[in-house]
Amino acid sequence: MAPGDLFSTPDAAAYDALAYVNGRSIGLNLEYAGVIRVDLSSERYYATARNSGHETGASVGINPGGNDVGLYRTHGDYSIQDPETGAAVRTGNPALDEFSSDQFSDTHIAVIDALAAQRPGFTGYLGTPSGNFLKYNPATDHPNGSALAPGNAFAPGNYDVQRRSGGSCLMGNCGLNTPK
Repeated sequence: MAPGDLFSTPDAAAYDALAYVNGRSIGLNLEYAGVIRVDLSSERYYATARNSGHETGASVGINPGGNDVGLYRTHGDYSIQDPETGAAVRTGNPALDEFSSDQFSDTHIAVIDALAAQRPGFTGYLGTPSGNFLKYNPATDHPNGSALAPGNAFAPGNYDVQRRSGGSCLMGNCGLNTPK
């Protein structure tokens, strides 16, 4: 169980990556992100190593024109937003969570939708503080995602995907309009 292991499906590679990193994400209250790729020589799937983020976001390089077929990320622990500093403050309590941490953020859905428009079948995967793993494929899933069992064209580049209080993010403030 580690990024880089080969699997017969992208879902299996994502599940493995999320199982590997989600506990750490919750424990440190940090988000992580990585890419699901197809190995063209074996036609098997693997997850890249995680990119460390911060309490409300993580960046990852994506190339939907290449062998990238999915994006995985985690949401850290349940948190509230400090009204003075804007920082995420861990509560560990889903009833107090202000970031909709157990679901895909509007920003994450927008990124996946845009990438899937360029590469049909592109899928997003999410590890949540509840311990559940979700997947979202715009062609087959509701934007709330489905359980993962054992608009504009995006150029290849690094994109910030951040949660915001209420689970949404304004496009102009998320680093989604241009690569980082």
